[in-house]
Amino acid sequence: MAGDGSANLSDLQGFSTLIRRAQQCLNESAQLDEALQVLQSLIQIHIAIDSLVLLDDQSDWGVRLNCATALNEMHTDAHLSVAESLQVGRLVYLQYQACPTLRHPLTGRAMASCLIVPVAPAEQQDRKLLCILRTSESREFPPHALSFFQILADFLATKITFMNLNAHIESEVEQRTNLLRREISERQHAENLQRTLFEIAELSTQRIDADNLYSSLHRILRRLFVVENFMIARFHQDTSEISIEYFVDQVDGVPEKRRFPLGVGMTSFVFRSRQAQLIDQARLKQLIEEGEIAQVVGSADMVSWMGAPMMLQEQIVGVVIVQSYDETLMYSYEELFLLSFVANHMATALGRLDADTALFHAQQDLQIQNQALHEKSVEQQSLITKLQEAHEQLIQSEKMASVGQLAAGVAHEINNPIGFVNANMGALGQYIDTLFEVIQQYEGLFDQVPSTPLLLSEFHQIQSNAELSFVKDDVRSLLSESLDGLRRVKEIVQSLKDFSRVGETVWVEADIHQGIDSTLNIVKNELKNKATIIKKYTPMPALKCNISQLNQVFMNMLVNAGHAITGKGTITIETGEGQGMVWIKISDTGAGIPPEHLSKIFEPFFTTKPIGSGTGLGLSLSYGIVKKHRGNITVSSEPGQGTCFTILLPRDPNLAEPA
Repeated sequence: MAGDGSANLSDLQGFSTLIRRAQQCLNESAQLDEALQVLQSLIQIHIAIDSLVLLDDQSDWGVRLNCATALNEMHTDAHLSVAESLQVGRLVYLQYQACPTLRHPLTGRAMASCLIVPVAPAEQQDRKLLCILRTSESREFPPHALSFFQILADFLATKITFMNLNAHIESEVEQRTNLLRREISERQHAENLQRTLFEIAELSTQRIDADNLYSSLHRILRRLFVVENFMIARFHQDTSEISIEYFVDQVDGVPEKRRFPLGVGMTSFVFRSRQAQLIDQARLKQLIEEGEIAQVVGSADMVSWMGAPMMLQEQIVGVVIVQSYDETLMYSYEELFLLSFVANHMATALGRLDADTALFHAQQDLQIQNQALHEKSVEQQSLITKLQEAHEQLIQSEKMASVGQLAAGVAHEINNPIGFVNANMGALGQYIDTLFEVIQQYEGLFDQVPSTPLLLSEFHQIQSNAELSFVKDDVRSLLSESLDGLRRVKEIVQSLKDFSRVGETVWVEADIHQGIDSTLNIVKNELKNKATIIKKYTPMPALKCNISQLNQVFMNMLVNAGHAITGKGTITIETGEGQGMVWIKISDTGAGIPPEHLSKIFEPFFTTKPIGSGTGLGLSLSYGIVKKHRGNITVSSEPGQGTCFTILLPRDPNLAEPA
């Protein structure tokens, strides 16, 4: 064990370190007992002590230390006794000489000395005392040790205050939580009761069959109270019979006989009395003695039984019965009242059910006739729809044919002037070369003929005014640009002719790539500012097809791809062949198609474009054209990523038929 600690605590740094470690120990400990054990181990390293004990001031701590005789002895120069010193908050050091009976309060072991430090001010009722016990050391603690224990007592007082405050807060929180739980439980019970009663009342307005009505009533009643054994009986006034409509019982099985005359059992007693009845074994015995009930149908081991009549316009139409075989479950008059409430609303629902049943049989024949009429109407509507679709597709096809004829006519009319302009531009180029050659020869002759300075000056002035050297260079550039423009116009005209193919109603061997390129030239103006065209063509022989119709498909795909792109995007065209099929893929980086629309995009008149921006027939016509080629067209799309259309066409021309 360490000495008095002077070697360890003599310097300020060591003293401060011990205080910080003690405070950290108290902050990290959740319980005081745990904190005292850690503090005891910590202090023993620096100060010679055996135990660290915390005692209640209000408890008989003098008895627990076995030093009650020393309480009234004088302790200080201020003429205060031991008890008075502790009362005013002063430290007290008890030695073996003053209190030879000093014992450890927990183990009863004899102690040589005990330093008692009040932990809280005297005015606090829950003040505690910190006892530092030693078995062999009788010298008093040095001043720095006393200062440490005083600081430690202050730390403990703060810790105790904090723990008491936490305990008080937790107690308040627990009380308020329990109160809130009770309020919530009561509110939920009230809401549940209100909802249950509403559902019961609502049953009378619903048109459901009897089995669902009875099972719904059973389910609703279970929300109000325990209903394990439940029966609904109907009364038939014309035959004075009772029929069991719904039966659930833990002991008895479903009766084989479901309809019997009104008798003298408990159910019949409710019918006769026309009042709700609450019956236990004592009440049953009394009713039997009075002759109201002669026998019990089914098990007689019931503990509590309730029956309520179902009244409709002062006429009894049935009885609702609930019973218990459990001695811990006894029904009350409050539950009997709820059962009566249910029974009255049940009667209304049964009346409505009977009326609906009669109406159902009356309407059955009419529904059969209406069904036949409806089927004819649906068939007619289907024919009308198909006719309308065919009409719209025909109109669209005629429009495309007219556009093709117009394009072919325009191409033909433009082709002639383009031809002679192109020829004239060639002749003009030769004439200009001849003129420049003549001018060059004139310049050479001028240099050989003697001339006056005035004539030479005028010659150079004419050359300067005419900018002859610039004209020589620029005129050739102008001719080259004009010829390039004529070449581009010629390509556009040829694309128009290739795209239209007016008059080609038979299938011919055609170059798919040429058809795609001619279509690209047609829609080039619409796509040039929106998309970059990437071509990935696979060389392949000509395909027997109706190329003008396929060009229309390509145009629809490309235009739709351009419309789907916002800003600047990419349109990729891929071709290939395999397994007797030719495929064309046209994909874009546009907005994509929502999944819920993918199955509808080939339907006539379906479009995701704003009103007035599309007819909804482009993809439908494309689908029809591909199908006429005995091919197939599919689409894959992911919103935000783009769309890809894949066209499959058979290589063998015998598999395709002309449109």
